[in-house]
Amino acid sequence: MKPAYIGLDIETTGLDPHNDSILEVGVGFFDTNLNLIHVTSQVIGYDQKYFTKMVHSMPEVVKEMHTKNGLIDDILTSDNPRRREVEDSLCDLIDEYTDEQLPMLGSSITFDRSFLDEYMPKLHQRFHYRSLDATSAKFAALSQFHEENQPEIETAISDLSESLTHAMIEEHGLSKDVAIPHRAAYDLIASAALVKSSMAMVKSLGFHEKAQ
Repeated sequence: MKPAYIGLDIETTGLDPHNDSILEVGVGFFDTNLNLIHVTSQVIGYDQKYFTKMVHSMPEVVKEMHTKNGLIDDILTSDNPRRREVEDSLCDLIDEYTDEQLPMLGSSITFDRSFLDEYMPKLHQRFHYRSLDATSAKFAALSQFHEENQPEIETAISDLSESLTHAMIEEHGLSKDVAIPHRAAYDLIASAALVKSSMAMVKSLGFHEKAQ
């Protein structure tokens, strides 16, 4: 099946691409209807002493998140490939699926692109300059409804998105170790699900419900 979008998500030590580092990268391929074709994620390896220092310097909220989702433990206890190896591997994977630069699918994509520019420019070059941002799609969908109805609509979108996310995860048999929030594979699938649920909500509620 030919992909139309390449999903991407990265997990990092913080928000600043000039001072923080990439910990995990996920890449997924989606068709024109945002059905998942294939997904993979790779944890980046670091020298343990160096990484221990990185953990100590993480913001507390980030440290807590990556402790809870198992990412810190995966880096400390496994022999993972280094950043350049991961970049080369993901470039090769993209080349297997397409010889075109396809739009990047994700959530708050500017953040991910800034880290790719800094640490994985060759991977970034595999993507088209256009993006399909899930957060923007949700905001666009909400804008179509009267303001007083938007909180209810947002909850409905969230519920449908979560359901679609778990359906795609189960269909592709992803490991429970990585198919959890704030891990790269889960988050990029959740981005596609958020776009699908946002568009479905606009379509299903009918034109009479929309803001004039």
